[in-house]
Amino acid sequence: MPATPQPECLDDLSRRVAALEARVRALEAAAPSPGAEEPAEAAAESTAYAAVARVDTVEVLTAVGRALIVLGGAYLLRAITDSRTVSTTLGVSMGLAYALAWMASAARGAVRQQASRPLADAAVASMVAFPLVVEATVRFRLFSPEAAAIVLTVLSVVGLGLAIRVDYRPLAWLVMLGGQAAAIVLMIAARTVLPFAVYLVLFGVATVWLGYVQAWKILRWPAGLVAALAVTGLTVRALGPAGLEPAGPVLAVQALFIAAYLGSFAVRTLVRGRELILFEAFQTVWVLLAGLGGAVAVVRATDTGTLLIGSLVAVVGVGAYAVAFAQLTPGAERLRTFYFYSTLGLVFTLVGTSLLLSGTPRALAWTAAGFFLAWAWQRSQRPTIGVHVVVSVTGAAITSGLVGYAARGILGGEAAEALPGWPALLVLGVCLWAGGVGATDRMRAVAGSTVPSLLVALLTAAVVVGASTGLLRLAVETAAGTTLPAGGAAALATIVLSAAVVVMAWLAARARFAILGWLVYPVLALAGLHVLVEDLRVGSPASLVFSFAAYGTALVIVPRLRRQVR
Repeated sequence: MPATPQPECLDDLSRRVAALEARVRALEAAAPSPGAEEPAEAAAESTAYAAVARVDTVEVLTAVGRALIVLGGAYLLRAITDSRTVSTTLGVSMGLAYALAWMASAARGAVRQQASRPLADAAVASMVAFPLVVEATVRFRLFSPEAAAIVLTVLSVVGLGLAIRVDYRPLAWLVMLGGQAAAIVLMIAARTVLPFAVYLVLFGVATVWLGYVQAWKILRWPAGLVAALAVTGLTVRALGPAGLEPAGPVLAVQALFIAAYLGSFAVRTLVRGRELILFEAFQTVWVLLAGLGGAVAVVRATDTGTLLIGSLVAVVGVGAYAVAFAQLTPGAERLRTFYFYSTLGLVFTLVGTSLLLSGTPRALAWTAAGFFLAWAWQRSQRPTIGVHVVVSVTGAAITSGLVGYAARGILGGEAAEALPGWPALLVLGVCLWAGGVGATDRMRAVAGSTVPSLLVALLTAAVVVGASTGLLRLAVETAAGTTLPAGGAAALATIVLSAAVVVMAWLAARARFAILGWLVYPVLALAGLHVLVEDLRVGSPASLVFSFAAYGTALVIVPRLRRQVR
């Protein structure tokens, strides 16, 4: 007979059961209720599991099987065509219609939000349509290269139109990849680039607008790169010894490439009032290199359309500058757009005038550009315009012969000569005025203006010192009635350099010309280098007296003048 439990044991058991019940209640209170919100980690995990669960293996396999059946139908059409049951023209037409039908099926599947079927249909449609165009062109000779490019364009328009209508991005990607691959293969097989370059340029611009309207932003990068490469290949073939592409149509494609891309960017930045984006900046580099650079190369090599292309490019450059400065409206400045269009203005203006003009007329045009840009620099106080001034005036100084004259004045030569002409004096005057603009207190107060101001000052100092040396030597030789020996010419250059650096140190002590302080010691070092390399090499004891005296005086005076500034 079992023993009867004692009261103490029952009490202890009751206490233990009560403690366990309390723990269970605590755990239940801590655990989330079925309707409560899950923590973030649990929610993310459940979302991932749900995404995996949505991948229906049966649906995927069904889509793959369906795609194979569709491909079988395409090969059936191919077999019918090969057996001459129908004509080649009818067979190819049926194949293209078959591919377009499955593109439409992919769009319908996307509308119904089916998971795998739209992608399979779109892939099959691209696999049928674009290789069929290649085969119809290369094997059956049914399409000429121009007709093949037109067919590719129609297929791409239909495919992109369906993709836009149902907002199905994979269809657009498959159309792009298929169309570009077909165009590249046809370029190689048909040994012509022109019609397919037009197709690729138009397709690239279409993807630009897909990025603007549909926010399909990645698509435009590979399309833009392939378009630029196609235009580059077209240029190379036109410049080859055999002239494989005619110059006129090549220039037309290059103009289309430039106008289509830059025009699209202009519509977005100017008409729609948006700021410049990264893609537009990168693609503009391709446009300038492949489009504008290629056009200049073709024009110079073939002497075709020089006046027309040069005029158009120059007009675009002036217009780009006008658009750029319109972005500096007080209170509504759009600086990225300003930098973009002002850079385009500089490039197109210089290239256009280079094509239209040469010699003195080109020097005068670039001098006028430098003058107006210096005026704009003074008004706008934009540091980048100072760089434009340097580029324009440097080009004018080189073209007018001023730079060469200044270099010969410092390095010496057989005999002194007069300035190349009044254009050189005009360039020298613009250099002096631009240097004064960059040295003003108002300009120096603008952040970032030091570099362009310094470049303008350096250019001005170089041409002034060189021209002064040449003119002084001409005056000495004219008065003496004989040519100075090499040592005398070198000593004269050292004297002018030493005097110039003293004058620069004296001017740098004035607030207006403080920018010259950056150049004092570099020019002083240049004068010392001239003594070591030129004077000691060709100088005589008599000429070295003047060289050492002049440079030694500069070494004594310049540090004292610079100390006064501190």
